[in-house]
Amino acid sequence: MSNDGIFDMEEIMSVEKILALVGAILLIVSVFLTYISLEGEIMGEDIDESWSGMDSDTRDNVSPNPIIILVFGILCLVGAIIHRNFELLQGYMPIVLLVLGIIALILVGLDYMDVKDDVDEGNDSYDAAGLDAEAKVGIGLYIGLIGSILVVVGGILCFLKKEEV
Repeated sequence: MSNDGIFDMEEIMSVEKILALVGAILLIVSVFLTYISLEGEIMGEDIDESWSGMDSDTRDNVSPNPIIILVFGILCLVGAIIHRNFELLQGYMPIVLLVLGIIALILVGLDYMDVKDDVDEGNDSYDAAGLDAEAKVGIGLYIGLIGSILVVVGGILCFLKKEEV
């Protein structure tokens, strides 16, 4: 195929684009997955609850980060799809992917630390009260960390490839 077409197969299947696409999809999906879970028995009742990033308003401290992460994930997805396909945006997309990926990584990291603190505090309280319950950090935060790292790596590779041209 020639490089004149809008959707050149070589560009569609480039490593940096695949990394950014997969990372963006993982960011989007992560906010709908479990951020924190609670399992066990409290006062004779079995408890098996979980909250996603979008359910963060059910916790004491409301964080807007999951919504921002979702928006950044969507922007990264769009950026990865249109990168190198539109001449006008070609020079800016690697930087946009890199910046959004870094900010998303920071936000997911902050959410992870916040949830980890909640989990540790909750588990200490359950232990002190003699309750048989355990709070855990959910898979959504780990997926978000992986997704944001992939977007950053994809952005760096896009930027390096742009420098070669």
